Amino acid sequence: MQHRCSLRHASRTIAFLFLAFCLLPFFRSSRKTYHLRDIVDKAVDDLVKKTLLSTFSKNDSRSSSGQASPFLHSLTHSTETNVSQDISRLCQLLIGKKILLVGPDTTYHLHSLWLRLLEDIERRSHRCLGRDYCTFHHICRPIISPNEAEKSEERKKKMPGRRILAATNSSLLLYSASSSLFASPNSINPKYTLPDVDYQTGVRALNTYWVKHARKADIVLLSRAPLAPPSWTYEFHAGFFGNWSYTRLLCKEYNYINRHCDYNLEHRLVNAGLHVTVNHFLPTLLNSLVLLSRDTELQKVIMAWHGTWYIQPICAGAGLPKHAALLRDIWSDSNNEGAVDPWTLYHNVQGSKPFLSV
Repeated sequence: MQHRCSLRHASRTIAFLFLAFCLLPFFRSSRKTYHLRDIVDKAVDDLVKKTLLSTFSKNDSRSSSGQASPFLHSLTHSTETNVSQDISRLCQLLIGKKILLVGPDTTYHLHSLWLRLLEDIERRSHRCLGRDYCTFHHICRPIISPNEAEKSEERKKKMPGRRILAATNSSLLLYSASSSLFASPNSINPKYTLPDVDYQTGVRALNTYWVKHARKADIVLLSRAPLAPPSWTYEFHAGFFGNWSYTRLLCKEYNYINRHCDYNLEHRLVNAGLHVTVNHFLPTLLNSLVLLSRDTELQKVIMAWHGTWYIQPICAGAGLPKHAALLRDIWSDSNNEGAVDPWTLYHNVQGSKPFLSV
């Protein structure tokens, strides 16, 4: 349902693609609609500053001339509104390059949106075998006739080398699935070869050995989704909101929002989302970034980050039982207070904001 809601903004998809290639920090609203957001923002900002200083050494930082990459500079200064023109301009910037997208389902959906736009422009299929079986896509090629399109579908696809990409003014797009961005250089690490289930939540992480592809890429676009709530929260016999009883204990042991914590379920969910961000999301993400920064084969690779996909309130409650209750949306930037299910609120609290205004 979340994906279907996102498709309603198809006319503005290319703007999303442009934003996705930027290094996006924690987003902040220009409107302070709720003081709880200020408390959470300050707590996260203070933690990130402290953690970065203690985690990264001078050797972990890449040297920079102080100027942004021409590629990223061009993307972030686009003023075009025509989708075809924007796609053509993007393809010009990517001639001869290999682009790797690494992340969860939302990153795969971004890859699919890009391919769908290219299909309309190039008049050729860019069919993908699926999230777990994506191989490569030869993109940004010249427009072909319907007859040529039929012939191209009959051929067995072979990954083009750099000479072919340069000769045809084309690019290569790849996707690797990873819900955790686990980045061990050891391809036989158990997290790659065996099921990896979080003992604290009972939720399985998706890890593929994507580092080898990153070493051969020119541009790597990374993302990590907010952590999933514990599996037992979906036990509806505990109440119409699911089983969130553990959030009361968190308020007693790890209270990040002071006296507001145990005010109601909405506040407890905000505290729980901040707790998992502080104690799990940030430490594991920083560990992955440190490993990447120390990999000498990745020194010349442009790495970018795209933020988390925000779940629109209009999509809240999709697929839930009819008796499931909704909560007040105390996290949205909207002035009109809406309603969300507990799982959407828990997701959005973890740094998620909408890419595009609606």
